Amino acid sequence: MFIKRNSFLLILLLLSGFISSCGSLNSTLPVFYTPASTSNHVSYLPKPMMADSVKTKNYLSVSFSNNTLPYETGDMVMGFINYNRSHVINNINFSYGGFAYFGGTSRGYENSTRKISDEFYGKGFQGLGLRTSIGYAEQSGNTEFRVLNWENSVVFEGGGYSSFIKKEREKHDPLSITSDKTTLYSTGGSTEVIWYGKKIGIDNMDFACF
Repeated sequence: MFIKRNSFLLILLLLSGFISSCGSLNSTLPVFYTPASTSNHVSYLPKPMMADSVKTKNYLSVSFSNNTLPYETGDMVMGFINYNRSHVINNINFSYGGFAYFGGTSRGYENSTRKISDEFYGKGFQGLGLRTSIGYAEQSGNTEFRVLNWENSVVFEGGGYSSFIKKEREKHDPLSITSDKTTLYSTGGSTEVIWYGKKIGIDNMDFACF
């Protein structure tokens, strides 16, 4: 009985020590830094419908976006200028264009276990990119089913924030997990349903899934 009791106490001591060590390890957790344009360089490219009388159109737009670091420890707010030229030939539609963006970093939520570097704040960035899209569509009444589209985007990023993440990468700090990529390429598929009201080209409504 004495041996069993001591063994039980030993197990409790080992377990409590393990829990304490885990707690101390988790008191400081890594921070993740990503390029500013991550998940924002892929965007919807408008195209004319099969029923439109004009089969080639140019589109110019302005957009705003926000990229939040994992665990919302920091924000990167940016504005985009987008241009694309689109065509529809029978059941095939395709589009190509470019974009430019600029922005800066700002504070996110305070996280006691994930300490973000003070050098992160107030960094500017800018970039240029290209986008393409090609797809196949079918039409039924005033509805067009763009069954499958192939989307591509490449972006080149620079600025103070890009220099910051390169320096963080060179430190090899286990608490600073960083992607120092300044050139990003993304590809994927999408499907889309678009329809118009009584007048073609007016009151167009669209639902797309990437």
